[in-house]
Amino acid sequence: MQSSVKGMLGSLPTLSSLLKRDAVNMEAKVVKAIRERGVSNILKALESSLKGLGEATIDVLSGLSVGRHVMIMGPVGVGKTTLAEEIANILALDDPPYIEVACHSHMTATELTGDIDIAVALQAGLDHPLAYIPGPLVLSHGRLLIMDEINRLNPYSQASLLQALQEHYVFIRGFRIRSDFLMIATSNPAEYS
Repeated sequence: MQSSVKGMLGSLPTLSSLLKRDAVNMEAKVVKAIRERGVSNILKALESSLKGLGEATIDVLSGLSVGRHVMIMGPVGVGKTTLAEEIANILALDDPPYIEVACHSHMTATELTGDIDIAVALQAGLDHPLAYIPGPLVLSHGRLLIMDEINRLNPYSQASLLQALQEHYVFIRGFRIRSDFLMIATSNPAEYS
């Protein structure tokens, strides 16, 4: 049992390793993945599971390939989230290929950024693997972030997300953690939310 716990703790990033992260050129990473797979092959792979979303796929790939975050908007049940997940799986920028967040109105900014567990930090030190619990904005470094139903986020969570999108950093209790990612967001028009 002890060895399995050590194995699990070994895979968690420590705060000091997160503070030393290098920048990731997400635009180059996406372009490389698209070139390796080929746009026509990506479209064929998606057409088998998602009928009629070829134009939307091209739009999403175009936005990502120039380093832009993308929002897919439409009514409930048209396949927005599935399209985002399938594109992320096909591009496979990292392992896992994407981090997904199901947004809701009560989501806190800390749920997005992560936080320091003060009790663990005081007892075992800031560099203990459980002293900092990373959130999806930190875990998305080098991969795609899928924000499902982004229109449901409250203003405080939106502010944390916007800061990460603009500055490529997440701030947690005075620590600045690099986070380079591209986001595919899904949203429903106002009348469906």
